[in-house]
Amino acid sequence: MGFSLDEPRKPPAVFALELIALSFGPPLVLGFGLAAASGPEQFLPGVAVGAVVGVSAASLRNELRGARAKRE
Repeated sequence: MGFSLDEPRKPPAVFALELIALSFGPPLVLGFGLAAASGPEQFLPGVAVGAVVGVSAASLRNELRGARAKRE
C-alpha cells in the first residue's frame, strides 16, 4: 500500500478496506504494544496515539484518492 499518484485508483471495496485497516489497526497495535511493554495502564494512551497515527494515514490515503481522480 504505497502513497503514490502514479498508480490507478483502486476499486471502492479495496479503498474501504484500507481505510478501515488504517483506522483500527494502529490504535490496537500501539495500545497492546504499550500495554505489553510497560503495563496494562498504558493501553489507553497507546490507543490514543495509534488513533492519531491511523486517522492521519487514512486522511492522507483519502486525499491521494481524490488527487488521482482529478488526474484521470
